[in-house]
Amino acid sequence: YCHSDWIVLRTAIESFAVTVKDIAQMLQGFGTEVAEAELPDEGKAIERLLEIHTEKYRKLKDAIRSVSKEGR
Repeated sequence: YCHSDWIVLRTAIESFAVTVKDIAQMLQGFGTEVAEAELPDEGKAIERLLEIHTEKYRKLKDAIRSVSKEGR
């Protein structure tokens, strides 16, 4: 047992856990946003809303992939 190694690992695990929690909250918020979104009547407005949601989805997906690699 090496206390300094334990501290390094403990700190890394705590940081990882905070990151995972933050991503989970972002996912929950995004899911709520998508579920509660009212579709506009105009086609261009719908396309814009879809673009916005797609960009948010991609950012969340990238964050999930990043934290997944970190957790390995």
